Amino acid sequence: MTTRTGLAVLPPLPEDAPWYVQHREFSHLLSAVQADAVFKSLLSLEVRPVDEAVVRAAHAPQYIDALKDPASAFYQTLDQPQSFGQELFRVREGVALQEWIEGLIRYALPDALLGAGAVCSGIQAILAGRCRNAFALVSGGGHHVERGQGRGMLNELALGAQFALDRHGLRRVAVVDYDAHFGNGVVDIFYNDPRVFKCSLHELAGDARSLVEETGSAAAPGTILNVPLPNSSGDKNYAAVIERVVIPALRRWRPELILVFTHFDAHWSDPLGCMMLSNAGFAAINAALRRCADEVCGGRILMGPGGGYHPNTGVRCTLDALRILAGLPSDPAAQDRFTSSEPDITFLIQQLSATHPLLK
Repeated sequence: MTTRTGLAVLPPLPEDAPWYVQHREFSHLLSAVQADAVFKSLLSLEVRPVDEAVVRAAHAPQYIDALKDPASAFYQTLDQPQSFGQELFRVREGVALQEWIEGLIRYALPDALLGAGAVCSGIQAILAGRCRNAFALVSGGGHHVERGQGRGMLNELALGAQFALDRHGLRRVAVVDYDAHFGNGVVDIFYNDPRVFKCSLHELAGDARSLVEETGSAAAPGTILNVPLPNSSGDKNYAAVIERVVIPALRRWRPELILVFTHFDAHWSDPLGCMMLSNAGFAAINAALRRCADEVCGGRILMGPGGGYHPNTGVRCTLDALRILAGLPSDPAAQDRFTSSEPDITFLIQQLSATHPLLK
């Protein structure tokens, strides 16, 4: 088996794609990755759109049909205040609604299928032994997309998990999500699937599905591990829950493949996060998860999509994640430990250790 790290990159949009579907932030991230020394060590992977049968297995068929229909409620409500569309897509700024919708169907939907295809390409290469681990560098990252709705079009990591289950016959796939916000998409899609372990580290919020008490359905008991953290949790608290909660649960569950949603909005500089992690904190998390994969599933781990809402922070943390997967040292110049007053989470760890089926 090779020890190389694979890199599956979202292909560029067609040259005639309108401005409102362009990935300016992603282009900045990709250019930085390609210019870094780590890029030369990576195995470039071919990317094709995800197969529609996999898409329809994870997402509701009527939802997929709606994504292709310009008259569907998904599109007709996009420009209404407080809609999911306003959070995901750029304000159309004078573009007629119908023209905007047609552009999304023509360009954004195929782009989402390619993004999920990048995740599947990375998984395919890992399971075929072409690389030990992989990173899927894609735009967006639809971790809020559920089975039949969501902020975005497709849930790339969920489709990767479905691909591993359906096309490769895996029986135990783990998804770890440390985005600052609850990873509701994977939880919703695989809520009743005992083959998928769903772990989310997130800011404490009001969604009942995100709380400690939610550990899985009757059909899939113990397959949800929620770690709702208080604001300003910081590096030390994240390290504590990774080492004392997440890693022990993964060891007990013994996945055949680990997928990690690596979006860096829990960083202290991020405009939408308030969890106060530093570059060094993220590096510690990724290193711990890679070591765990080496221990429990032969190193088979895929990370993605990269980036964050602060472009420079997203670049630095993504590059560090790539170095960690490739077995290279972190860039000392990128380390920015942030000192802040961190809340006491002793009770949270004790509660999880005493109540979760994988930790008792």
